[in-house]
Amino acid sequence: MTLVRGAATLCPTRRLHLGALAAGAALAALGAAQSTPANGESKVPLIVAHRACSVETSAYEAPARCAENTLAAIRETARLSADMAELDVRVSADGALVLLHDKRLARTTNGRGKVHETTLEHLRTLDAGGGERIPTLEEALALSARLELPVLLDLKTRRVTSDALVRSLSARDPRAPVYVGAHSPERVRELRALEPGLRIVALPMSRARLGAYLDARPDGVRVWARWANKKLVARLRAARVDIWVTLGSRGRAHHARILALGVDAMITDRPVLLDSLREASERSASQHPAPRFPPVQYASLRD
Repeated sequence: MTLVRGAATLCPTRRLHLGALAAGAALAALGAAQSTPANGESKVPLIVAHRACSVETSAYEAPARCAENTLAAIRETARLSADMAELDVRVSADGALVLLHDKRLARTTNGRGKVHETTLEHLRTLDAGGGERIPTLEEALALSARLELPVLLDLKTRRVTSDALVRSLSARDPRAPVYVGAHSPERVRELRALEPGLRIVALPMSRARLGAYLDARPDGVRVWARWANKKLVARLRAARVDIWVTLGSRGRAHHARILALGVDAMITDRPVLLDSLREASERSASQHPAPRFPPVQYASLRD
């Protein structure tokens, strides 16, 4: 089963799984049932392209063709095998929300200095790689909506205020779901208070703080691949949250190990590799079908 998008629509299997993920804790029982089918096969996770499709192209060893966190990378995410793009959000000196991972400009652009000390006008003159410009969040959301490509927004700094983020989301085209990544329990609560329907993914940097994040009641929790094991998955399932795992550019064995754990979403620099593993898992599962569930329509996703 291919995930290359022609009209940028999800195949029925992806649509079902994404719908179940978006339903959050209200469908936790359904999620648990999908995680452990009768034959013991794990569920099919979403493929989330890390910083959009910027590392891998059509072959595992191919060099990056699209600069990270650019509109070109978002288009590549939709064209290739990912179900969602993960994007990093920072703020300019004059309050514009833009896509950039680092607090400094040097690694990903031909500029110098800090993002939050640079005006949007100057940021727009910089080359973000391959002639691409630094996009605003508004531009990225508009493109993802046209492509019907869900996104996970990683708020890289507290300078991106929750108020500004919610205002930007309220003005967007709703055709593609948006998930927001929060780097503190306080941010989770703050976002929930501002917009109760927002889909929030906690992004703990330390395993020791996982309990504090769970107490804040996010819809999902992102963990690092090195943390992920059966015990952690069981703990997060008991907490009724969706499980996201960041793998980065790790190899086939690491991707296969996380896939076998039955998590909900895998954030990867290697979406084509992960898709090949996921397809093999689906072929194996099809020989012993799990119970069927009513399909969740893509249009019914709660934003």
